[in-house]
Amino acid sequence: MPLEEGNFSLEELKTFREMVDRTENVVLKNGFEGRKWWKPGIIWNYLHVDDSGRVVANTFDQETQETANRVKAFLSAALMPLFENWATDQTVDQAVRYLYQFLKKNRVPQTLMTWAKDQAAHSSLELGRQHEQAWQCFVKTLEQYHDLFTEEKFVVEEFFSLLQVAFEKANFHIVPPTLDSVTIRGIDSQRSAPKRVTFAIGLMDNTLPKTYQKPSLLNEDERELLTQVMAEDEGLAMSNQALNHNEKFIAYKLFLSATDHLYLTYSYTPTQTKEAQISPYLAYLRQRFELDLEDHGDLLGKRADYILGNWRSQRQAFVKLQGRIDGKEKAKLANLKESFLSVSQEEALTAKILKTLGVKKEVKNFPPSLAQALYGPKLSVSVSSLELYNKDPFSYFLKYGLRLRERQLFTIDERLTGDYYHRVLQNYFEAIKKGGDFQKVFDKVTESVAKEDLYAVLRVKPSHNYQRKQLNETLFRMIQVLLQRDQLLGLENAANEKAFTKTYPWMANYPIPVYLRGVIDRLETMLYEEKGQEKHLIQVTDYKSGKREVDFGGIYQGIDLQLFTYLLVQLQSLPKNKGIPLGAFYQEIKSPLKEITSQADYDHLYARKVGENPDMLAEYRYKGYLLGSQELLNQVLKDPHKGPDIYPYQLTTGGEFTKRSSILTLKEFDTLLAYVEACLQRTVDHILAGDIPLNPMEKEPYLPSTTLYKSVAQFDLTEPGKHYVDKVKMDKTTFFDQLKKQTSEEEEGDTSVERKPNELTTNE
Repeated sequence: MPLEEGNFSLEELKTFREMVDRTENVVLKNGFEGRKWWKPGIIWNYLHVDDSGRVVANTFDQETQETANRVKAFLSAALMPLFENWATDQTVDQAVRYLYQFLKKNRVPQTLMTWAKDQAAHSSLELGRQHEQAWQCFVKTLEQYHDLFTEEKFVVEEFFSLLQVAFEKANFHIVPPTLDSVTIRGIDSQRSAPKRVTFAIGLMDNTLPKTYQKPSLLNEDERELLTQVMAEDEGLAMSNQALNHNEKFIAYKLFLSATDHLYLTYSYTPTQTKEAQISPYLAYLRQRFELDLEDHGDLLGKRADYILGNWRSQRQAFVKLQGRIDGKEKAKLANLKESFLSVSQEEALTAKILKTLGVKKEVKNFPPSLAQALYGPKLSVSVSSLELYNKDPFSYFLKYGLRLRERQLFTIDERLTGDYYHRVLQNYFEAIKKGGDFQKVFDKVTESVAKEDLYAVLRVKPSHNYQRKQLNETLFRMIQVLLQRDQLLGLENAANEKAFTKTYPWMANYPIPVYLRGVIDRLETMLYEEKGQEKHLIQVTDYKSGKREVDFGGIYQGIDLQLFTYLLVQLQSLPKNKGIPLGAFYQEIKSPLKEITSQADYDHLYARKVGENPDMLAEYRYKGYLLGSQELLNQVLKDPHKGPDIYPYQLTTGGEFTKRSSILTLKEFDTLLAYVEACLQRTVDHILAGDIPLNPMEKEPYLPSTTLYKSVAQFDLTEPGKHYVDKVKMDKTTFFDQLKKQTSEEEEGDTSVERKPNELTTNE
């Protein structure tokens, strides 16, 4: 579409607005502000980050980037002359004249009128009227601004402030969607255009006029004295006397609120009391102009007829009736239904409305062939995506099937800070292997990461720079502790941010290739000799920016698989029986509190060299599960006394693990990892089978079906069959007992009921 033509038809307008919407996505994502981003030589980029923190650019994103740069070039070429004119010193008269001629040259008035006509031709009177009124308001404001400040110096900021206030205070008239409309308001409404017919109901002496008796500390003379010394923009609230006088003006506006007919009513009973008398204003009008009085008498006890309005109101009543009666009664309304369908101008809409009667919103699974077509020629799943499926299969369908994606904003959120943490940690440990001073390497890495386009938001504002400084301080403290921990352990830091793509033998049974992908934040290994055979101790760590602990109930339901999946993948990458799981842990990235009682404590806390800072190992203790072997721990720990500060365990005076220690036996590790793999397989089975039930898990704050795309999923607890899936609470003992029970049932052949990924099977 040639953007330069300016005179769009309605269809061209829709196409162009879609282009503008996609451009807006790019602007919001990158936070483009100021003229520098609109210069001809600047190319806009559109980056998207997936669940693993990887920068990806699919075909749609590339098209969006091209569209945004095209719209930017069009707008830049069109608006640059205006901006250059405003940059010169000139009077309001000169600036306003140039602006108006600029708008006419670019056919803005003609285009707005064309849009209004097209909307009217498509029965959208209200939308068309909006374009017309917006232009009228703008021109009126421009004229008033010119008349008031003709020879004053033109200041762009002041002009836009005035324009914004003018549009906020403007009174736009809404075109009613039908020929007849009813507006209900109080008689003391400040603004209201006259209507053809007005009904003023209940005009009693206590409503018109109202009597104000608000208590005040000041009398009338004191109020008058204060008013004389107040500034122009200061004032007192209206006094009782002023409010009472204003009632006459309210009555005046009420009596002039109709152009054709004015109906004034008041209630009357034979035992009229002083508390319920006719309004004195209404009594005066009746007497002065000898108005006729219509007495409708007592309506209580009379049969209330159902008075229907036009055929649209009748259709609405018919639809309500259809929804309340059963099939036999509906047959009696067949002729009436045909009558509604015979209204030619609304036949299609009426047919759609009647067709929806009795329809229930129900999510249905689709066949495997459609699932394969929907998810593509190959299925590459991350552990987090499988966890999402187990939290709510329909949410997985929305995100990875329909590929719905909320547009990203140029803001600092949990996801961005998490990505920044991971990026700095990865780059630092890669850089420090080459040697160098801790402080210099850290500063170089953080500066390099902050310059990446993905983290541009961290450097655009002073407040954002401060947040980046706080993030760096948190990382600085944590890396110091990690380096201190490395000196106390015999483990080797084998990899940081290790990406993997893995296939399992059971994945070969699917009609399309299936891959499991992920990123292990930190992998540590150690060679260990057992019975003359060399084995590898494996420890994986997953960084988290918030508190996180192993949840056995979550593992059982398939919503907390990530940590142990990483351990499983790494163990399976070794030859059989060559790997031993030392542990799987969460490491919170934080800046813990430390009590400071003196200047020496402060200097010690903020020491910039490793080894000079206070011992904070316990504050950064791992959260997870460790292999409960004293023999292995003695080989891993260079200083056994520091073990409880590093790992989540405690020892009794006899040297045994306490009950509160987070430890697993080797057999328990094997059982747990086998269950995790089975859960992964079961989840993939359901995905490729096309199972997408709308079963959101309770108390999950980030499910697409109950948050971002709630309007698409339309999950409603009030509808039959709609309910949340309860989260299961399990400790370690209950978890392994449940797995043992399931194994016994399977061995006995009790496999008649298939368990869904997020459903707990128990025998009551």
